[in-house]
Amino acid sequence: MISPRWRAARGESPRRAPTLLALATAALACAGSPVAPGAQVLARLDAAAPAGPGQLAWSPDGEQLALARPDGLLLLDVERGSTRLLPGAPALTVDWAPAAELLLVEREGAATRAVALDPATGQRRTLHADPALASARWLHGGPEWLAVTARREVVSFGTEVRLGLLRGAGGKVATLHSWDDTLPTRDPSVDATGGWLAAVPNPVDHRLVVPVFHKPPIFSPHLRFVSIDPFDPAPVELGRVEAGLWTAAASWAPDGRRLAFAAADGSLRLLHLDGRIEAPAGPARGRHPSFGPRDDVLFLGGWLVTARGEPLRQLLAGAPGASGLWSPDGHRLAVVDGGRIFVFGGLGGAAPAEAAARRERAREALWRLGELRRAELLERRPYRQQRELLLRQLVEVVE
Repeated sequence: MISPRWRAARGESPRRAPTLLALATAALACAGSPVAPGAQVLARLDAAAPAGPGQLAWSPDGEQLALARPDGLLLLDVERGSTRLLPGAPALTVDWAPAAELLLVEREGAATRAVALDPATGQRRTLHADPALASARWLHGGPEWLAVTARREVVSFGTEVRLGLLRGAGGKVATLHSWDDTLPTRDPSVDATGGWLAAVPNPVDHRLVVPVFHKPPIFSPHLRFVSIDPFDPAPVELGRVEAGLWTAAASWAPDGRRLAFAAADGSLRLLHLDGRIEAPAGPARGRHPSFGPRDDVLFLGGWLVTARGEPLRQLLAGAPGASGLWSPDGHRLAVVDGGRIFVFGGLGGAAPAEAAARRERAREALWRLGELRRAELLERRPYRQQRELLLRQLVEVVE
């Protein structure tokens, strides 16, 4: 049953934000609604333009959704069905859970900056300014953070792209990894940065994996998936695939041992940390797979599917390009399809308590180990050995 949940926000003026929130009943009454029968829609937002990677973020409690917009930041209270605008400079991206503060990248004229924002008071503090900033997200719940810089220039023989991965800690900013190359296209609409903007830290060991495009002079182009440890940023290639697409947004499984991405035909692919690339035989198709809080459930192309690519439940019809963002507890899913944003509820999917506790212990232990490496109290070789030992001891959980 479709069950919209709307209550007026207490003491809130309807003029605080433009009316972007449409009642689910009204949205679903429209002819040709894409929502599948039986899906529980908690909210629908009609945005002026499609939301890209990093423009949506859940609060730590999974009750609010933040949307980066040209007039600031829009907060949607899913429980009450109300919206609140935090006005400011145009926001490019936003991150929230698990930190208490919002982390924005906002652009005002030629100035672009990463800003920490208190959602209760609206107070801002600038963390870093760089005209090339494209996105930022919290690392281990803050106050440290990661950011992506992006520069592109269309030239006579293609498009020159320069991407950088930054880390901010203690008021200092360091470059972890950078990539320069030329894409064989002059089309300014081609997405060259999505795989970097959508990259999130591994839920257990904090590493990031970013796709890097290569076009050798003679051989076919390919994508390399490069792993970056924020404490020991020597890049490590995990695997490579034929470049049917020039960017690949990947999603970590909750155990941190696999990444999901889509092949050129939309079929599911799984990249394991040992470099194996698995091609599940299931029929599911889509462009942006997103793992939920259980290892065997993903959102892909409007469907909930297993890690074998087998359809479980349809949420949106005709949505191969839809992307999904799970709430921290896994009970809700925000789905972006073009200029529409749907919030689905009643999904369940919370990770088993024992497995979640083991992963949290592993995450904390690996973070402490990484701090020793960053302080140069551990050399690279013993750091990597101890890191792998911790992963074997604490991550290999039979669920």
